Amino acid sequence: MERKILTWALWIAFILPQTGEAQQEPADEVQDAMERRSENFEGNNDLSELEEQFTLRRDINRAGAEELQQVPGLTLSHVLAILIHRQRFGPFLSMEELQVLPGFDAAIIRSILPWLECRSPDQLLWYRLKKGIHQGKHECLLYGLRSWPQSDKRFALPDSTANRFLGDPFRSHIRYRYQVPGLLSVGWAAEKDPGEPWLRQRGLMDFNSLHVYVEHTGLLRRLALGDFQYNCGQGLLLGTGLGFSQSALVMQVKRNASGIRPFRSVNESRYLRGFAIGVSNGAWQADLLFSSRRVSTRMNLDSLRVEAPLDFRLDLDGLHRTAAEMESRKRAIEQLAGLNVMHRTTNGRMGMALRYDRNGLDTGSAIAWGSGSASFSVYGDRTWRNFHFFFEERRNTRSVKTADARVIGLLASLHTRVDMSLLYRQYSASYDAASGSGFGQFSSNEAGLYFGFQWRPISRWTISAYQDHWQRPLPSYRNNAPTRGSSRLLECSYAPSRHHVWYVRIRMQENSRNSISARQQIAYPVQETVYHLRLHADYPVGKRLEMASRLEYSSPDGKQFSGSLVFQDMQWKPAVGGWRLGARWSIFHVPSFNARIFAYENDLPQVFSVRGFQGKGRSMYVLVQRPINRHLRLYLRFARFRYDDAMQAQTTFSGLIRFQI
Repeated sequence: MERKILTWALWIAFILPQTGEAQQEPADEVQDAMERRSENFEGNNDLSELEEQFTLRRDINRAGAEELQQVPGLTLSHVLAILIHRQRFGPFLSMEELQVLPGFDAAIIRSILPWLECRSPDQLLWYRLKKGIHQGKHECLLYGLRSWPQSDKRFALPDSTANRFLGDPFRSHIRYRYQVPGLLSVGWAAEKDPGEPWLRQRGLMDFNSLHVYVEHTGLLRRLALGDFQYNCGQGLLLGTGLGFSQSALVMQVKRNASGIRPFRSVNESRYLRGFAIGVSNGAWQADLLFSSRRVSTRMNLDSLRVEAPLDFRLDLDGLHRTAAEMESRKRAIEQLAGLNVMHRTTNGRMGMALRYDRNGLDTGSAIAWGSGSASFSVYGDRTWRNFHFFFEERRNTRSVKTADARVIGLLASLHTRVDMSLLYRQYSASYDAASGSGFGQFSSNEAGLYFGFQWRPISRWTISAYQDHWQRPLPSYRNNAPTRGSSRLLECSYAPSRHHVWYVRIRMQENSRNSISARQQIAYPVQETVYHLRLHADYPVGKRLEMASRLEYSSPDGKQFSGSLVFQDMQWKPAVGGWRLGARWSIFHVPSFNARIFAYENDLPQVFSVRGFQGKGRSMYVLVQRPINRHLRLYLRFARFRYDDAMQAQTTFSGLIRFQI
């Protein structure tokens, strides 16, 4: 009865009259993007890189296809129209020139102005220096989180217990950054996970990161010292940034090859530490990078014997909470050297990247180095009329004749209202994607074909769909034989305004898992199919209140819907004081693990949460933003999660102080 009442209440909310609009901030655009990608993610992670993609203003005369596609409001047909115009008539003289391009009207141009600008090529350096003097800013973040009760019982174990957590249950981090847009970035970040102790001998947190990044338009194009990220091609050889798989953004299948970028996150695995330098001369560009960092390792005790082969595994979770984890902290050394040479033309680019890496183990008296490995890749893209082709192929020097990984893709604008994406990938079982972020369902042992389609039949209506089929030629985890699977999505959305969106989404996931019955002694893979149906609405109520309602069902077998999630979201911006209040209340009933439902939750700045719902219960959270003065802001978040069937509840409180001048 309770579920029926909630269902009717949600539908009443769907048909409420909506009026008024509020200005959306870049942080809201980041949340919207994460909401569209949140089907396959669970946990808390850093959003620094994604937030930078939405807050950085791009030069319309220099941005490539992958950068322009990150701009909210630009479709593939818009991106290709910009590229073709630059190819035929040269650089833009002003943003108003967009009016002559097909598909651009006044509303679209106004919506993209916060993320695009037009710089004169002969005044790029002076423009950056002048703008940097006036817009350089300091930013400092202090973040803390505490949960009650602690889900892990190792906090309460006696001090003499070997697996007892050595630190307090707080998660905290601090960040400082000075940034001159498009010219300079200097930053420091430190983070401590729950259960980790403070490093009292140095007064530091468990993880510390420092970077210095300089960008220029002359011969020295980019320079990074300390921690940095690097992405080239389609992420098969070098890709330390965010890499997403299938999502409702069906046209964003091409990786953003951003090259050298500063590392501003507290993720303890997706970064490089050393230096990177990029030079350019006309159409030629070259990047040279070297990274050497210490990481934790779980090693075989026999590896410490001189006569035994070196055998250890890098541990990249970044957790150092117990005595055993502290002992393995920074025992291994990971080194990487890379070179990337690229040639740009008016309608494309071609490049080749080389990589050499090796690992070593600190045995206490000496460092035992393992045998190194080298690999290379060839990549490129080209725009021809309304078609954009891209590819990358990676090979190992030990087996040059066969490719370790291959990606071939196509983005096409068939009409001003019809876009299409096509991608084929092939990853061998020996492919090592430790520093890669290629598109796919799995990181290795996979061959698949993806097809995406987006149609805007009339104004404000969009129909999106994708179909992805893959196969795994060799046995894999939880599969004792070769398997195959597929994923499909169909979404119909109606957006009468920028902050008023309704959509209906159907998603199907088919995969294989080992199954064994009482009569059989050998496990064999069987097909599992999960269906999801989502009804969602974002709508403003007045000028200061924005609401979001969702009803989602899931089914692990396709016969009937056995799981459900209902939530009501609210964002209130009072007229005075700069306050901002957000809240969500949800009820879920998901009996099966295979039918669990994921939902994005608003969190503090540069932090995102994607929660997986399973079992029966309810949850809520309240998010408060309070400006103290024009330089200081305070953020508080209170959340409570309760399981009705297990009579368990968890309360989480987190806060963040943001200082900017």
